[in-house]
Amino acid sequence: MVVALINTNIRWCNSKTQRKFLYVDYPLLLAIQPRRGTVTNWRRAKEYLETILGKRKINWKTESSDRVARLLDPCQLEVVCSEFLRSDIVPTEIRLDFLLLPIGRTLKDVDIVGISKQGKKIFAQVTHGSSMKEISEKVDALRNYHSKENLLIFFGPRKLKIGMESLKPIKYIPIENVVEQLFSNEGTLGYKMISNMLNWLEAQPAHML
Repeated sequence: MVVALINTNIRWCNSKTQRKFLYVDYPLLLAIQPRRGTVTNWRRAKEYLETILGKRKINWKTESSDRVARLLDPCQLEVVCSEFLRSDIVPTEIRLDFLLLPIGRTLKDVDIVGISKQGKKIFAQVTHGSSMKEISEKVDALRNYHSKENLLIFFGPRKLKIGMESLKPIKYIPIENVVEQLFSNEGTLGYKMISNMLNWLEAQPAHML
């Protein structure tokens, strides 16, 4: 598979055909495209592009919360977790009032930085990571932000929460719980947000040039 990035669109091509994808239709492609290099291996977009091309079909509405969480790109999951913190679902003491920095990519060890409803700083890390070693390293890095005025929150896989119960002062929230609670009611903003993030799974195959 060869993909060419051209200003407002992407072109996929092989020896026989070319297909064009507009960023306005598939904005995630713009967010996850390689930032450096003229020629590079774009593994991160493989599943996304194969679905748009009609080579893969996934009925995400019948998938488990774990699978839905993993269908979200890491940058999307960070947004989902930040919106979860803003929602009435979470207790007031850890509810996010507003952000101080852009989500993700700003600091090495944290993805969400903001102020809680009670005026404390929130530092949160979000990860798809599945190994205890990776989780432990990220938890240790998050501890560096501990103070009486800060709230530390770690979003990670549910299966690794066991053994993390004594993380104080860090609160561990499984990403599957976030998806389940936001996605439980079709009429909620959380449901609409995740549905729009995953609408590429229902996309019609991109047209040939």
